[in-house]
Amino acid sequence: MEVIFEGTNGEKFELELWYYDTVLVMKKRIEKYHGIPVSKQTLVFNNQVMEDERDTEFYGVHFRCRIKLLVDEEPETAVPITNFESSPVKAAKTVSPGKLTVTVVSMCGKVTTEFEVNGYDKVTVIRTELQHTDFPLPPDGYFFIHDQNPMEEDRSFEWHNVKNGDSIDIFAGTVEGEGTQKYKSYPTR
Repeated sequence: MEVIFEGTNGEKFELELWYYDTVLVMKKRIEKYHGIPVSKQTLVFNNQVMEDERDTEFYGVHFRCRIKLLVDEEPETAVPITNFESSPVKAAKTVSPGKLTVTVVSMCGKVTTEFEVNGYDKVTVIRTELQHTDFPLPPDGYFFIHDQNPMEEDRSFEWHNVKNGDSIDIFAGTVEGEGTQKYKSYPTR
């Protein structure tokens, strides 16, 4: 079946897929024919981030449907490191045992900032700290993605398996519902 992939810059292309191809197979085909490394790709279908091990049937992918392709670009601008345990921001610049340094990447991928957190801190601590900076945030809401998985902000970094040096991406949209989460994305401007 033919599937249409749309990039955030408006670029569109079609690929031929089998009905039971996995998301990872899709990404490998995109890499083969369009040169975008698998590690830089995030695929979104029906406002849901697609997991590599799932197949087209699981997501309901069908002939001529559209899948959004998000490409993690290399950061061009780095915002100075900001360190904190919980809140408010602390001035120490050394990473002590039990702490993690994570890089938050903006929607466009051009701006990054680093935070020092405890592994047991809840993800929401990043949202709190970002609101006190000039970091570019989507105006209509956003959520965080780690390793292509949406993050639950009331869970710890350890729960999300975040390791020292990992990146956390910002994705425009909102999280709806209790128990079963729904992710609603908004088009980038």
